Amino acid sequence: MESRSPISPSPLISLELRWFLDGKFPPTLDKWFRESLPGSEISPVDERDDIYLSQSRIDDFGIKLRQGKLEIKWREFARPYKGAHGMAGHVERWLKWGWEDPKGPGPSDISAFAIPRGPWITVAKERRQRKYRWDNFKFVPAPAEDILDFGAAVELTAIELHRRSHSTVLVETFAPDQKMQEKLLDAAVDYLFRDFPKPRPGPARSYGYPHWLGKFGAT
Repeated sequence: MESRSPISPSPLISLELRWFLDGKFPPTLDKWFRESLPGSEISPVDERDDIYLSQSRIDDFGIKLRQGKLEIKWREFARPYKGAHGMAGHVERWLKWGWEDPKGPGPSDISAFAIPRGPWITVAKERRQRKYRWDNFKFVPAPAEDILDFGAAVELTAIELHRRSHSTVLVETFAPDQKMQEKLLDAAVDYLFRDFPKPRPGPARSYGYPHWLGKFGAT
């Protein structure tokens, strides 16, 4: 019997709008996520260490190890975004491939890697998500474990890097094609971010993890 390949046969493609904040997210942001967003489905807190390959001045490609899984992300494009309620940033379209091997390298093995040379940087995360399925031209709260073909996810994550606290807010959309992803992103920002607390982060704080690691990854 032929064994199944552990590598993803096709990439997961999402349209992302992300902001990074200095320090742990404020109580007003936590309250917005828990109480203002519609629905009662909130994922359990996902506590984990993600190990990133730091590549200075490379914003469109990312490699990380997470819980026995190798993930590779490539950014197809990035461009300025302005949406409802004064929300502004940079929207990025990412393609992600995953390769899982329970016997693969763990954190203690990373320092022995010769290629790529790194540095490899450990980022501690406490992540929560809310998911919404696009159904009959509206967003419907969905279980956190659902994989969305049409829909949106909102993520709030506390981050620790080099013993310093940071946080990130993300809204991403999923659909079979780019135009539909863009329409869903506009709809998600309009519907889900109307009560987002002020002051609201702007384009200067909006980028993906590769850019953030370039800014803060050096010790």
